[in-house]
Amino acid sequence: MTGTLKYETPHSLAELWPLLVSDRELTGFLAGGTDLIVKYKRKQLNLTRFIDLKNIESLKGIWLDENKNLHIGSLTTLTELHTHPLIQKHAPLLAAAARKMASVQIRNRATIGGNLCNAAPSADLAPPLLVLDAVVKLESDQGARELSIKSLFTGPGQTALKIGEVMTEVMVPVSEPSDKVTYLKQGLRQAMDIAMAGVAVKLNMSGNLCQEAAIALGAVAPTPIRVKAAEEWLRGQRINEQSIAKAAELAKIAANPISDVRTTADYRSELVSALVTKAIQECMTQV
Repeated sequence: MTGTLKYETPHSLAELWPLLVSDRELTGFLAGGTDLIVKYKRKQLNLTRFIDLKNIESLKGIWLDENKNLHIGSLTTLTELHTHPLIQKHAPLLAAAARKMASVQIRNRATIGGNLCNAAPSADLAPPLLVLDAVVKLESDQGARELSIKSLFTGPGQTALKIGEVMTEVMVPVSEPSDKVTYLKQGLRQAMDIAMAGVAVKLNMSGNLCQEAAIALGAVAPTPIRVKAAEEWLRGQRINEQSIAKAAELAKIAANPISDVRTTADYRSELVSALVTKAIQECMTQV
């Protein structure tokens, strides 16, 4: 943290692009600021400028298109995620995950774009969006591109965004009526804590037979991950104690946790198995 910090407030993407002609690598984009400001104050970021995106109206809003995809503006707050009727109806897993995050005050400021671009391995929105096969839209002065959520995260705190790109929206396919979904996380306390492990599960069922499965883990690998081996195992299986136990074991094997101030790697591995078991069981209780 050196020199004078500049602060810019564009009101449109057209106003934003000229600001990025220079100093792109030393620029931080402010959405809610709940992660960026903390890192800056701790001198974890070397920035000379903040560009505040909050006045760019095109980055806001939630709507449904003709192809049954939900479009969520990157400045959508966590509070909007868990209270908006379209999210509650068509992506209830995402609404439930947002409701479990942080405090009311933080949820009123923190945004979906900020949570994803911060790229913490423990990001609560990442596992639900992974099992929902979400896509993000990235834009720069060179144009726009779409990227699957699984390709967004490249390492702890690192994404596939290029210098000067901003995330403008997140696109989520509408959940099917037969989808059973849940998100579970385990922290040191019930509220306002970073997950030691998080698990999202989506099952598409025909009676007791699993047609399709998606399982994603957070906080137990360098990036949030899908567990393909467990998904493939469950596909075509009857969901019972034995098939659930096998899926939980495969998820545990896929995890690559670390020990830190919150807990040990061994405990995180056991959490993965327990949470996957519980998540599948919870899915099966849904009507």
